[in-house]
Amino acid sequence: MEMETATKATHAKLPKLRITPFKGTSSDWVRFENMFVTQVHSRQVSHEEKFGYLLEMVVPKERERISNLKLSALDYKTAWERLQKEHGQTKLEVNAHMD
Repeated sequence: MEMETATKATHAKLPKLRITPFKGTSSDWVRFENMFVTQVHSRQVSHEEKFGYLLEMVVPKERERISNLKLSALDYKTAWERLQKEHGQTKLEVNAHMD
């Protein structure tokens, strides 16, 4: 009986999560990175598709910085690492939250 309840609970229909676009600030990076990794980056889809999602989920200022890259596995990795390097630095995050 308990096992049946647990099985039903894991198949519950939940609303689809919507990722709010990254605003381009270090204080918003942690939220965005967590959601993007969970919903897109760690999924079994092509790197080109992941790159397409990434381009759609950042504000125009950030999109301009990575849109010159091609929709390829290598350039997706480059774009993701570029965003992580600029916004994912712990010191920047702490300073942004303190402000």
